Amino acid sequence: PDVQTDIETNLLLALPDPVKRHDPPPKGKYLSVYKNCLVISGQKTNVNNVQYSLPKNAATGEIGSEYFPRDDNGLIIQSSFGDKITAIATLRDLLYVFHKNSIHVISGNINELEVPTTDLITKEGAIGCQSYHSIEEFNNSLIFLSQNGIYAIDSSNALSEVSSLIKPLFLDNELKRQRAVTFNWTEKNVLLFIIPKETLSNASSDQELHIDTLSTSLVLAYDYYKNAWLQWDSVDFSGGIAQHKNDVFFYTRTETGGNTVLNYLTKFLNNGDKYDYRDHNVSINFN
Repeated sequence: PDVQTDIETNLLLALPDPVKRHDPPPKGKYLSVYKNCLVISGQKTNVNNVQYSLPKNAATGEIGSEYFPRDDNGLIIQSSFGDKITAIATLRDLLYVFHKNSIHVISGNINELEVPTTDLITKEGAIGCQSYHSIEEFNNSLIFLSQNGIYAIDSSNALSEVSSLIKPLFLDNELKRQRAVTFNWTEKNVLLFIIPKETLSNASSDQELHIDTLSTSLVLAYDYYKNAWLQWDSVDFSGGIAQHKNDVFFYTRTETGGNTVLNYLTKFLNNGDKYDYRDHNVSINFN
């Protein structure tokens, strides 16, 4: 056992007080990295707090991201519409904070312990982000799902509607926009979107949400090389989608019938033959 007291180790060792408090990270749903500091939002109670960590301390070797001073390393970003923060994301030297009906931008060198500034971009409202998982970086912009369609914002804070050609598809109020998922498949020059419809399954003692049939959920593919939109009906990646090396994996949440919910981890075939388009089950209808 260690029986040596601290004072016996080094009488000349100085233990200076830290410049800022070393509070632990808060619990939040949304994570991002801005100016090499960890940013956390989406807390259960402090729903409009944006808190950020200390930067790396070269003198002490502390990485910084484990410390979140509660007294001043944070901002409260309120929406004039009364809703809570739905997403955060960085683009170049800016941090964007989304509500359902508004977008704020944070700038400043928080890695140098400067106080950041906040500006409201969408003063008229109506445009915000419905789902944290709908945000993807695309063409030097952030693309995201709003109430009435898919939008993009660039580092000059200019907004553009990406889905204007298919606007009527977003009029369905039964779509669960807060569970939308977006994926940028750069190898294929395609953006994939899914906005599911959901029902409650009683397949087990723990009720589980699953998506309705794919024909009622909205699954879209945007070919940004050809500037063309396609609507798919046989791919369910509502549980998440990611790329690992050369393979794209996705997780399903579809009911198979008889109130049985089976979740599969699946991947797109990439063999260069006709079976690449069958998704292990039903072929994609390109008509």
